[in-house]
Amino acid sequence: MDNKSKIFTVILAGGSGYRLWPLSRKKYPKQFLKIDSENSLLQDTVIRNADFTDEFILITNNEYQFTVRQQMQEIKHNEFTMFLEGVGRNTAPAIALACCFAEKDDIISIVPCDHKILNQEAYARSLQEGYELAVKGYLVTFGIHPDRPETGFGYIKHLGQDVVAFKEKPAVEDAFRYFQSNDYLWNSGIFMFKAGVFLDELRKYRDDIFSAAKEVYENTPTINNQKDFEEEHMRSIPMDSIDYAVMEKSDRVKVIEASYQWDDIGSFEAYGRYLPTDICGNTHSQNTIYQNSNNMMVVNDTPNKLLVVNEADNLVVINTVDALYISKVGQSQQIKEIISQNEAEFSGFFLDNIRSNTPWGFYEVVVREPKYLVKRMTVFPGCRTSLQKHFYKSEHWTVVQGTATVTIGYERKELLKNQGSYISIGELHRLENNTDQDVVLIEVALGDIVSEDDIQRIEDDYNRAVISE
Repeated sequence: MDNKSKIFTVILAGGSGYRLWPLSRKKYPKQFLKIDSENSLLQDTVIRNADFTDEFILITNNEYQFTVRQQMQEIKHNEFTMFLEGVGRNTAPAIALACCFAEKDDIISIVPCDHKILNQEAYARSLQEGYELAVKGYLVTFGIHPDRPETGFGYIKHLGQDVVAFKEKPAVEDAFRYFQSNDYLWNSGIFMFKAGVFLDELRKYRDDIFSAAKEVYENTPTINNQKDFEEEHMRSIPMDSIDYAVMEKSDRVKVIEASYQWDDIGSFEAYGRYLPTDICGNTHSQNTIYQNSNNMMVVNDTPNKLLVVNEADNLVVINTVDALYISKVGQSQQIKEIISQNEAEFSGFFLDNIRSNTPWGFYEVVVREPKYLVKRMTVFPGCRTSLQKHFYKSEHWTVVQGTATVTIGYERKELLKNQGSYISIGELHRLENNTDQDVVLIEVALGDIVSEDDIQRIEDDYNRAVISE
């Protein structure tokens, strides 16, 4: 590779979190899960691309920004630029914004962060092949040779490196035909090109997206390696995918047939391919007993609950603290439709995750009732919550690990293990960890409203909205 152009790896880190519900939720989508790895899918994506990259651009939204930062810190990769989309507009606008950040001859490598890729050496070779085409001015996409008929992926019909056509997710009979042919590859959603080439092609075929994205980019300042694209501005950009907007129209597209193992973990059937199984095809899962059962894809995510499967075959069973999902094998992707039809009635179960990440640490819901809420809070070393108050709930804090510094009203004091404090309705308060170890507390909130919506921030270290008094 030459040193004249810079290589940016753009990681698309949004997502609805629905396809692997209830392990993932809208507030904690699948890219943050660990699947057959000590790292999350996002972390593995960063590690996998680090040697090929001069700079990372992570595109996500306000909801996920603190989780992204925490996961990047965990792998000690703190140098990156973050784009926060006030609202998602699909991949074409997101990629256009990233290309505006770069110089025209810089190479942009687009990678989703919710894929499983094995064989690092083969992956590196494919990136090198793509790079060599990208510097010549081509829009490069990466295709995967199918190892099964799959209706959940898009396809690329090709002749060598020339793209003949892009195909949508096929019906079953077409998927079998594509699988039996040597002319079709799975569309991996990975791309590479010069920033200027992509913007030129976008302007040629979708000038409305190009012009709107350019204006939004130029009117959004970069502050501390972060761009916050406001919702109102993002909505001015037309929605479209990179495939529809550019790749299917351009005559500058080439495809690399990748030799690495790739999977879009878009269903529990795909998830289960990376879990160990017994001789009957049942996945290994904690606290799970199988009796005369076969081909059971089970994940028991509750360490304090025993799951017994008796005389059952070909089922997906996903058990969490607050939800249980049971499906026939091969039909688990219908969960997106189920959520869409029932979201209004059961939004709390679909949107919220038991664990919520914050810029100061995280909290886990232990008990959730209409008038009271019990949480386990972990505050990282050197971090603190906002100075805040609530209008409808009081709180009781009890330290179970470490030494906490608390501010309640005008009093500031230290709380040791097994010590606690009471915060009345409307009283200013803040929690700090001034030690080098995690602080863990149990919080009990009581009141007419016990959700996170009942909060007024007065001061905040993390640039979240505050109301000065």
